[in-house]
Amino acid sequence: MEAAVEVFWRLGYDGASLDDLTKAMGLNRPSLYRAFGDKKTLYLKALEHYSETTGSNAMQAFVSEPEISAAVEKMLSVSLECQIRGDDMALGCLLANCAPTTLRSVPESQSMLLDVLEASQNRFADRFVQEIARGNLPTGFPARERAVLLMDFVQSQAYRARIGQDAENLRASIGPKVAAVLAL
Repeated sequence: MEAAVEVFWRLGYDGASLDDLTKAMGLNRPSLYRAFGDKKTLYLKALEHYSETTGSNAMQAFVSEPEISAAVEKMLSVSLECQIRGDDMALGCLLANCAPTTLRSVPESQSMLLDVLEASQNRFADRFVQEIARGNLPTGFPARERAVLLMDFVQSQAYRARIGQDAENLRASIGPKVAAVLAL
C-alpha cells in the first residue's frame, strides 16, 4: 500500500497509470485487480492508508505534546517535514494537494476529505478547550476559529512545500504561525 501511496502522491490519480502502480507495488495487473478491484478502489484505499499512517503523524505530535504552544509548533513542524520530505521533489500533502484535484474523477473521495478536515479541526478545537479549562489559554480564546486557522496554516504550508518554496523559509514561518494561532 505504501508503494501505491507514493505513486498517487507523486503523479496524482489521473497521472498514475496501471503500469506505474503495478511496477511500484510488485504486482501484475490480474493480481492488482484481484486485490483491489480497480484503480479507483486502490486510490481510495491509498488515501485511507495515508490518513491513518503518514497523514496522522502531525496530529499524534500535537496531542502528545503537553504544552500547548509546543503542541502547535510540533504539529506544524512534523507536517512540514513530511511535506518537504528532504528529497528532490517536495510532495506537500497527499490529502491537501493531490486528492482535491481528483474530485471529478473520484467523487467518492470528497466525503473522506471532508471527514478528515472536520476531525482534524475538532481535535484542535477540543485541545484548545481543554487548555482553556486548565488555565493555559484565556477564557475568551476562540477555540473553533483558531482550530480552523491552524488547519489553514497546515494546508498553505503543504501548498508552499509542493510548489518548491525554500524549506528554511517554511521552517522560519512556523514561529509566527504559532503566535497567530495562540494570540488573543
